[in-house]
Amino acid sequence: MIEGVTEPVIQQATFTRQAIVAGPHHQIIGYTLNQQRDQNGNYLVEIPLANADQAWKLEKGGWPASPNPDLQKYGYAAPEDTKGNPYPVVADGHPTALVPSESVKVYYQPRITSKEEQAQSLRTIHYVYANGPRKGETAAPDVQQVVTFARSLTTNEVTKEVNRGDWHVLQSETIKAGQSVIESDPTSFAAVISPSIKGYTPDQTVVANELASQGEQPIEVTVNYTTEPHEITYSVIDDATGLTLINHAQLGSGYANEQIPLAMREDYQNVSAHYEQLGYKLVSQETLPAAFADHDLM
Repeated sequence: MIEGVTEPVIQQATFTRQAIVAGPHHQIIGYTLNQQRDQNGNYLVEIPLANADQAWKLEKGGWPASPNPDLQKYGYAAPEDTKGNPYPVVADGHPTALVPSESVKVYYQPRITSKEEQAQSLRTIHYVYANGPRKGETAAPDVQQVVTFARSLTTNEVTKEVNRGDWHVLQSETIKAGQSVIESDPTSFAAVISPSIKGYTPDQTVVANELASQGEQPIEVTVNYTTEPHEITYSVIDDATGLTLINHAQLGSGYANEQIPLAMREDYQNVSAHYEQLGYKLVSQETLPAAFADHDLM
């Protein structure tokens, strides 16, 4: 019996025997099995008094086979005998009057289920332009790094008690440019080389490897790319004498690919206009580019 789940199965066997009595004191002189009589109508003694135990006959009931109930919905495993062997049915028995009452025990063990629980620690590397004409924009796609941990969960389906194993690391994965790489060291976020971008310098050429911990908050790393402004200088040369009137004077400065402002263009035109006012004739003048280059222009 499992309290609150099953009730015991009770089987009864009733035995009787028929005694033959005689004499004024109605003494038992023997037993009859088939109620045979002599010619005078007296019962014949079929079993003598000395063998009285042989006179018992099954009157009603018995010990029929009894299937053991399936208790899986209550969280129990299949029924077992005392040795742990499967015990789906209690076999039929053959009771006798001389055998005392029997108690048959069927055992149900709690069903234990197990599964794996996983958790991930994350590190994301962002690449950002820190200055220049593209300040604040993404310089390169993010790199995602994932370290996966696992532990076993075992549940007692009767009590619903859950036992949790220790966390252990499964793998470390780096996802870069849509490609996934499983790293050789499963315990850490792998080191990542920052991409090279022409004209810009990262503040971290390599994002170092870092030991991952289960349960930690996602890690965000930002690599900042900076660039230096580049100058545009001009020179004024007397074509007739070859003398340099102005040597590499700064016209202005700006970041690579940044549009040259209108004011700088006007200043450049004013240089030639100034010398024309002094009596010089303009022989040639280089055209300013649309944007600053990734190097100084002279």
